Amino acid sequence: PPAQARPTTPAAQTPPAQAEPLAEGEIARLLQERRLLGTQVNARLFMAEIESYRKTQALGPDTTDAEALKRLQTLLGAAGFPVTSTGSFDEATANAVIAFKLREGIHQTYRNADGTFAVNEYVDEATAKSLVESATKAAAAKPNGDAAAEATGQTPDPAAQTTTQPTASSATETAPTE
Repeated sequence: PPAQARPTTPAAQTPPAQAEPLAEGEIARLLQERRLLGTQVNARLFMAEIESYRKTQALGPDTTDAEALKRLQTLLGAAGFPVTSTGSFDEATANAVIAFKLREGIHQTYRNADGTFAVNEYVDEATAKSLVESATKAAAAKPNGDAAAEATGQTPDPAAQTTTQPTASSATETAPTE
């Protein structure tokens, strides 16, 4: 099924950090508030994905690493979703991530109440990899030979074959250029 055009935002989807698991009624309330499918399977998928964001340090509204966010914003622009490089995860960045995911067919494991897959603005490892690939391909299509390095924020180096990318876990891993 196609992804929803305007999903609920992860800032609203992220339950408060708690030492103990949420009670069954609280999970049902979260699903209902976020217009997500109210099944036990969907609740488990939703909670597992939210927990994975915490464990992998996915980039999203709660990210405080301004440099990682600036790299993300630069890559979004290079991939065709221009945003101002502010270093904060603002609404424009959230919308650009969602638009990128929709274009690339990236969606969450859980579903909206209407049965379609949910899409949110968190950038996990898979989304970061896809974003770097898209930005690199777009930059390589430019007539400027150093466009790929420019798009990924690197100084051109003929001997180097990697570019720095923001990733969900470290925001500094490398990926081969194409």
